[in-house]
Amino acid sequence: MAELQSTITERCVDEENRESTRTYTRHRFLGKGGFARCYEVTCDTTGAKFAGKIVEKQSLVKPKARLKFTSEIRIHRTLQHPRVVQFKHYFEDDANCYLLLELCTNQVRVHHHHHHPDQQPHHDGLQSLSDLLRRRKRLSEHEVRYYIHQLIQGVAYLHSKCVIHRDLKLGNLFLTTDMQLKIGDFGLASHLDSRDEKRRTMCGTPNYIAPEILNGHHNNGHSFEVDIWSTGVVMYTLLVGKPPFETKDVKHTYKLIRANDYAFPSDVALSATAKSLVMDLLQKDPTRRPSLASILNHPFLQEQSIPSHLPDTAMFITPSSSLPGGRHARHHHRSPLAPLDVHLRPAKPPTAAAAILALPPSASSAITSQKQPLPPMYPVDLLDEIVENLTAAFYYVASAAADDNAENRVIGQNLLQAKLRVNMDDDDTLSPASLWVLQYVDYTAKYGLGYVLSNQCTGVYFNDATKIIASSTMFGYIDRSPDDQASESPQQVHSLSEYPVDLTKKVTLLGHFKEFIVWEETEESKCLQRNLLLDLPTVPTPMIYVSKWQKTRHCMMFRLSNGTVQTNFFDTTKLLLSHGGKQITYVKDMLQQMVHNAKAA
Repeated sequence: MAELQSTITERCVDEENRESTRTYTRHRFLGKGGFARCYEVTCDTTGAKFAGKIVEKQSLVKPKARLKFTSEIRIHRTLQHPRVVQFKHYFEDDANCYLLLELCTNQVRVHHHHHHPDQQPHHDGLQSLSDLLRRRKRLSEHEVRYYIHQLIQGVAYLHSKCVIHRDLKLGNLFLTTDMQLKIGDFGLASHLDSRDEKRRTMCGTPNYIAPEILNGHHNNGHSFEVDIWSTGVVMYTLLVGKPPFETKDVKHTYKLIRANDYAFPSDVALSATAKSLVMDLLQKDPTRRPSLASILNHPFLQEQSIPSHLPDTAMFITPSSSLPGGRHARHHHRSPLAPLDVHLRPAKPPTAAAAILALPPSASSAITSQKQPLPPMYPVDLLDEIVENLTAAFYYVASAAADDNAENRVIGQNLLQAKLRVNMDDDDTLSPASLWVLQYVDYTAKYGLGYVLSNQCTGVYFNDATKIIASSTMFGYIDRSPDDQASESPQQVHSLSEYPVDLTKKVTLLGHFKEFIVWEETEESKCLQRNLLLDLPTVPTPMIYVSKWQKTRHCMMFRLSNGTVQTNFFDTTKLLLSHGGKQITYVKDMLQQMVHNAKAA
């Protein structure tokens, strides 16, 4: 492409054939694709900002290229929907064609005093799901549910207009500043004159191409179902971190697609409902793929409420509410409890629908450790009873969500109330847990898990199993314990202004985590701290820290060094086992908490 001028001039002719000009200023480069280069463009008259897609006319000399480009404009300019990048304007000059589109830049600026642990100073340009996955490696099921729901909304709109996109992929799914998904790039889109019409053109991106497109000359062509297939590839890729049919050789990739040969990796914890939806979307036979309505009614998209937005920090880290189906802990020795034999004994056999959401069997739900087990911190029989009671209760709640079974819902609610009832005859005074994890950042892809405790101390559980916990003036460092010792290594306490040089890197990383985790001081959180948390004028030493943690499909679990076990469930409720496991603090939301004596009914 010839060198572009920073000022772009549009020559306009009004209805009375009077000529005028409008100028635009070209700013930063956003990206490129095909024959086009994309820049941020500002209208000098109005100040409006656009994504300016600029195509050199020389690249459109061939009739096929020109036809493709005009088709893109013709289709895109008719579309208007919150899930579609909006077409704004089109004009030409002697050298180039200009498409002005809605500017979807997710600019998460991280200042020098507020670094992401990767120390990237800022992130400009068009942000797509491809950029998101490049940073995050893979997403939690909570986030995938959010994006797939929005993608289906956009695809439903396109199909209602008889438009097949035919190139749905991570790079064409853009994110706005408030993390809203929008479908862009209609270069391969096709408009059908009727819903029964078929297309036979070989097109798309290799990893995302549907089998019926590859076999176009052997069948009746392709239609709307190719977008359903691509949605399945997008969903799998977000969950696993790479496309299902990806290989180094395109021909081999096509062979796998034709054979529908893919698998879910064993080292990625995925829920049964997530796998079920992916398998439905990736049906080889297009007639067997689900309709858009049935996709929206699939248990994966129904079992949890879907938020209206995600925080922009989700470009870097797993949102703290993303507890189910996220990346499980990469180091199995981080289990927060000694082995427990947890059995599920429902009152009656679960239905087929309920089985989809059933908790895993005892062999997989028992939390184990590759290291020598720590001495039990609670009477094991008591903890067994508590876990069994909770497991049964949540089983029925999950079953009710799966098949809308009112009976199961009532059973689950009654179990929760009965099994965690307050024992009014107990002599022990009920008091809430005094210390817990307020917020955490899962950055185990590179460094570890950072967190803030309710006493405002900040800590990190590093990937090498060393730990650090800091107040405003001092910090404690806990080295990795030798494999032949069950107990933790002793805590080394240092001043933040003076410490051994070999701890410099970890103290620096602690600072990055501390700056990145922001605890919002809402009225609810202030009330919570007034009602639940101890006012600690000084932080005792050795400082309390997260000694173990585990992420599962259902929850995030922490064990503190003072023996408290905290469980954050996917519906934002929390349970804290404290006082030797005898008391349970149940937090439904910031303003509702109950303290129970743990006693089996």
